[in-house]
Amino acid sequence: MPSAARRRPGRRSSLVLLAAVVMATTTSCNPGDGPSTARPRPSPATASGAQTSPTVAAQRIHVGSKPCGVLVTPSTVWVSNYADGTLVAVDRATGVVRTTVEVGSQPCGLAQGAGSVWVEDYGSSELTRVDERTGRVLSTVEVGASPYDVTFGAGAAWVSDNLDGTVSRVDATTGRRTVVRTGGNPVGIVFAGGAVWVGLGTTEVARIDPRASKVTDRVATAPGAGWTAADGDDLWVMNGTAGSVTHIDTGTRAVVRTVSVGGTPLDGDADGGAVWVPLKDGRVVRLDAATDRLTGVWPTGVANPFVLDADADELWTADFNGTDLTRFEVASLR
Repeated sequence: MPSAARRRPGRRSSLVLLAAVVMATTTSCNPGDGPSTARPRPSPATASGAQTSPTVAAQRIHVGSKPCGVLVTPSTVWVSNYADGTLVAVDRATGVVRTTVEVGSQPCGLAQGAGSVWVEDYGSSELTRVDERTGRVLSTVEVGASPYDVTFGAGAAWVSDNLDGTVSRVDATTGRRTVVRTGGNPVGIVFAGGAVWVGLGTTEVARIDPRASKVTDRVATAPGAGWTAADGDDLWVMNGTAGSVTHIDTGTRAVVRTVSVGGTPLDGDADGGAVWVPLKDGRVVRLDAATDRLTGVWPTGVANPFVLDADADELWTADFNGTDLTRFEVASLR
C-alpha cells in the first residue's frame, strides 16, 4: 500500500502505505486494512513502568475517506485522503478545512519543501507538487512502482518506490527524476544527518548520499525495517515484524539500541525530545529520545492511526479506517 506520510525538510518531513502499507514490514499492500503487517508481538515487559491511561482527543475533524498522510506545519495540517484522491489543508487554529485539491487516485505520503507540499500517489506511481500557499497543483512526475513515502532535502523530493527496489530523486528546480537502486522493498524515507535514509522492508536501512544520489552504507536493524523518524542526527526505524524500534546515530552510522514497543509500530515521528510511535492496535507509545526508554502508552480511540505527526505541543493522527483527523495535546500525555 501506500506510504505514509509527512516529512519535514531536514527532519522527518513525513507523519506515508500509502496507507500504510508496507507496512510495517512486508511487501504486500492491503488497502482495506492500511498497513499490511506480519507481527509476532514482542513481550510487553519493556513497557514496565510506563504510564497507561485513557486518552481524550482535543479535537476530531472530518477530512475525507481513508485519510492517510499527515503533515503538520505552523499554521496548517495537510492530510491526504487515500480513497477520495484528495489533499486537504486544515487550518490549525480553527480546525476548518480551507482547501481541497485533487492529487491522484490513492495519495498518501506527504513532505514539505521549496514552498510546496509533495504528495506521493500509490495508485498511479506519481509524485504531485502542490503550491503550499495557493493549493494549486504545480506539476506531476512519474516515479517508481507503488511509492510508499516521500521526504524532502538537499533541494529535492525523495520517494521510496516499494515494488521497484529504488528511490526516486525529483529535483525541485528542474523536475528531473534520478533513480537510486537500493534493493529490498523501500518503505519509510527521511532526511537526517545530511543524508537520505530509507527502511528496506527487510533487516536493513540504507543511507543515500544526496549529492551523488547513491547508496553509501547499510545498517542492520531488525526484521521488517520500515517506517522512519528523525530529529537532527538521530534516526529511529520502526521494525514492523519484530515489534521494535531501532535508534541509529547517523554520524557514526551505528545502532544505539533496539527496544520493544509491545505491538506493531506504524509511521511515527520524533520531536521535542520524544519519539512518538503509533501501534497497529490503536495505541501510541512515547520513547525518551535520549535514552529510548518507553515512558508512556496510551489508547487513542483511533482504529488505525497509521501515520502520526508531532511537534512539541500536539500530536495529529488520521484514522485510515475512517474519515477523521484527530488532535491530542502533548501536555495531557505526560
